[in-house]
Amino acid sequence: MVVVGNPTLSNPNFYNNINAAAFQLPVACSATRQTTDCFGNAGSGSIFSVPVWMNNLDMSLIKNIPIKSEKRMLTFRAEFFNLPNHTQFSSINNTLQFDLSSYQNWIAGKGSLVQSNSQFGRYTAARNPRQVALTLRFQF
Repeated sequence: MVVVGNPTLSNPNFYNNINAAAFQLPVACSATRQTTDCFGNAGSGSIFSVPVWMNNLDMSLIKNIPIKSEKRMLTFRAEFFNLPNHTQFSSINNTLQFDLSSYQNWIAGKGSLVQSNSQFGRYTAARNPRQVALTLRFQF
């Protein structure tokens, strides 16, 4: 992969988080032509996106209820995970795919590369929604 521009967008949104135009495929190499255009200059982790920060709030409520003595106790516990139920996206599609016919035309100098992955730069998964756990425990 050859990086030809800035992969970070100035205004990322839900549908577009990575600048796909910043990446190109390397041109065909030969014995006489061996440049960075031929081998690529993209290092590991060059396709990245704006960090997805977790906005998470968990809460527990506990009530101990003594029953006739301190030896017997009824404990009620309510646990809430992701209490405000905010959608928290967890991954972005960062797989570049190029149309082979546009690559062949690009090598011949007759056009430009066409990135064919329509999901590139989009969120593809989300963390769990709100979860509630209720517990009732009798100690004796």
